[in-house]
Amino acid sequence: MKYGVSRFLIAFISDAFNISEIEDIEELIEAKNFSSDIIDEYCKAHFEKFFLFSDKYPFYQNPNFDEESKTKPITELLQFFFPKGNNTILFYHKVQKEHTFSPLICARALCALPAFAVSGGRGYKPSINGKPPWYVLIKGKNLFETLVLNSCGAPIEINTGKGGVLWKSSKIEYNTPIQMTSTLQGLTWLPRYIHLIPAEGGNCTYTG
Repeated sequence: MKYGVSRFLIAFISDAFNISEIEDIEELIEAKNFSSDIIDEYCKAHFEKFFLFSDKYPFYQNPNFDEESKTKPITELLQFFFPKGNNTILFYHKVQKEHTFSPLICARALCALPAFAVSGGRGYKPSINGKPPWYVLIKGKNLFETLVLNSCGAPIEINTGKGGVLWKSSKIEYNTPIQMTSTLQGLTWLPRYIHLIPAEGGNCTYTG
């Protein structure tokens, strides 16, 4: 989940600061910090898109929720961390429907989906990279430098699409294959059609 959050933040600052050239990265490195005014303005413009349980634009989810759709246990979202189906429950003495996760953990898991989703049978395609590859990040002296240095400051020949980050999209398509994409669209493309249903009570299985 850590890489997923880093990927989200890289897409966020790349779009907010309009990073498209090496010079943009150099200017930020020289500034040694992100302008709080630019971040505040960007967040105000897209505030509802970053709210996990927004009625219209839930964060990293499909807003067109069909109440008649079959609901699935929350472990589907964190299937790499917790047993499900026929997998062993030796260390987790709960059935799937008994697990609960805090909004914080759900947000982190949603950020990880674009990078780490795997095939799940017919109609369930993996991440935009196909089978999740090895991901490598340049490590800066601090989080600020790490995020800036891993932003794309040069055009990528195959990334010539015009799509932007997910939260700027007015319509989210179900697992739509993409033939051509932009770097920002690729970083935030959703491989799963998800809508979280909040509930009251319970202790987070992940954090305790």
